[in-house]
Amino acid sequence: MEAARLYFDANATLAPTGEMYEQVAQATQGAGNPSSVHQAGQKGRALIERARSSILSLLGLPKASLVFTSGASESNNLALWQPVLTYLSASSSHSIAPQVVISAIEHPSVLECARFLAARGLIRLSECPCTPQGQLDLLAFAGLVGPETKLVSIMYANNETGAIQPIPEAIAVVRRQAANCLIHCDAVQALGKLSLDYSSLDLDMLSFSGHKIGSFAGVGCLVCPKALHVQALQNGGAQEHGQRAGTEPVSAIVSFGIAAQSCRWPVADKVAGLRDWISRELRAAFPLISTTIDLTSALPNTLSLRVPGISADDLVVALDLRGVCVSSGAACSSGKPSPSHVLLAMGLGEEEARSTLRISLAPNISRDEALQFVDEFSLALRGMLQGRSNVAA
Repeated sequence: MEAARLYFDANATLAPTGEMYEQVAQATQGAGNPSSVHQAGQKGRALIERARSSILSLLGLPKASLVFTSGASESNNLALWQPVLTYLSASSSHSIAPQVVISAIEHPSVLECARFLAARGLIRLSECPCTPQGQLDLLAFAGLVGPETKLVSIMYANNETGAIQPIPEAIAVVRRQAANCLIHCDAVQALGKLSLDYSSLDLDMLSFSGHKIGSFAGVGCLVCPKALHVQALQNGGAQEHGQRAGTEPVSAIVSFGIAAQSCRWPVADKVAGLRDWISRELRAAFPLISTTIDLTSALPNTLSLRVPGISADDLVVALDLRGVCVSSGAACSSGKPSPSHVLLAMGLGEEEARSTLRISLAPNISRDEALQFVDEFSLALRGMLQGRSNVAA
């Protein structure tokens, strides 16, 4: 039997539990295509609406509209295309492409989509710089937002560093300076980790992904707190109230709803305590290690560490061989030869960025697992440092 692995890559995904599979199988037995009018189809429809209600209840937005998608990447793309679709439908020789403002540390599904649209003249893109702590530079942001800004997209917390963004302050800037601007927030990493009152945020669109909180992969949603009816990007049938065509994946959606029901905010305090303990232990054992940002402004489960002179990718492999899962950045960017755009935007040099590791804790992490993690990390890093010393000698 394969030995249990230490999983410290929760920001990439949280695998569904065996209990989740059993619950979904039991709930969906006999469910048909949710667009069908017969009883099997109506059972599928009822399951989807129950999941929709569970997710909105978790967010504290019972009256919001929610469009199910294939994941946060699709949700982010759907949000960024909204001003473009409006522009195209009203386009004339006198029209000007809408201005869109994003931060330089956005997830690739926002960054690359925005750059794609800009390269084709469909938007005028402004990328706002961040501070060395990985947070939106509010002064620079205020200088970019104006009456012609039609969409602002700022993530709630960064997936690589865990840096929590000044969302309320950014919203205030937009509402003061751009009256007709939509505000979108990629809140994927905040879900289940931060106790947020989403109803108090003056946002137009929010993106979420189910597998970040333990659902099946392949399901996400775009939530519109003000019940905005988004224009469909994927055309075909009239599913999701005409906002996203395609037969809904009932099992995946049900798993998202179940995950939302079991998402409990108080675990954040315990996880943050273990994260801080791991940070202290590793930095005490290896004084060369430093944290990338101040942990008091980071997600409670996320620890970004820099190990000068050590390739983070090599350390990831060394830990993997010891049964430990971590990452050197966003999972969607794995294999890219260039260093993290997030770390570069924070002012790190290429070598510094390449020596930065992401450790992200699951909500059910135990102290014994944290202790074992520190032991395995120490053994792996000592082996690499010894090997470097031998080469130098």
